Amino acid sequence: MYNFKLLITLLLIFNLSYSQVGINTTSPTASLDVNGNLRVRDIIEETDVATVALVSKDSVLVTSNEIVKSIPSKEIISAVLKTAVKGGFTNATSSTLNLSSTYTDIPFDSESFDLNDEFDVTTNTFTAKQNGIYEVKVQINASASITASTNYGVCILKNGVVEARENFSNITVNVVFPELNLTLVTIPETLLLNLPVTPPVRKAEALLQLNTGDTITFQVFSNLGATVNLSDNIIDSYFTIVQIR
Repeated sequence: MYNFKLLITLLLIFNLSYSQVGINTTSPTASLDVNGNLRVRDIIEETDVATVALVSKDSVLVTSNEIVKSIPSKEIISAVLKTAVKGGFTNATSSTLNLSSTYTDIPFDSESFDLNDEFDVTTNTFTAKQNGIYEVKVQINASASITASTNYGVCILKNGVVEARENFSNITVNVVFPELNLTLVTIPETLLLNLPVTPPVRKAEALLQLNTGDTITFQVFSNLGATVNLSDNIIDSYFTIVQIR
């Protein structure tokens, strides 16, 4: 009789160990299935510095389809991480542009930082990973004077369409030494300098609403029909893209 009672007890313990338990439900679908609110009282805050550092780097609990799951904390941070990108040129070779058409792509091919990994240095294209409002800025600085009196500027494009542009003609001023009549000799009027007075810097900025997958690129606008050398120094020629909300 004793052995029979012991067997029944062991079977009940075994069954409880491996069965699903339901609270406010007769058909649980998980090891513990709570049909209703969950309230936990007197949660003890972890104060051990080493444990806090380990747990915060590990994971947090989230709900998905009413199931509590663990997800790495860095994945949650990445999901809401705002965009911040700054880029420029690798060297002088990449910053030499052949302006054979009115619009010429600017091949920015280096990054100072890219928190969300959204700028492709191969295609020179930024692709948004999340919806939001973005502040976009670009600046280019010609490393040599542009003497031709023609249009020259920089553009910001969203999905291939110009959203912002700064463009104006270059102006040069002729400095002339006037004719002088001296007692013994006359010095004729002489052209001393052909002096460019237009600054070599062009810059543009725009506040854009982007959806996931939208692209940002940059172009030079000009009808020079020549080659222009841009400064490859990051303090002269660069772009920035920052998500503000």
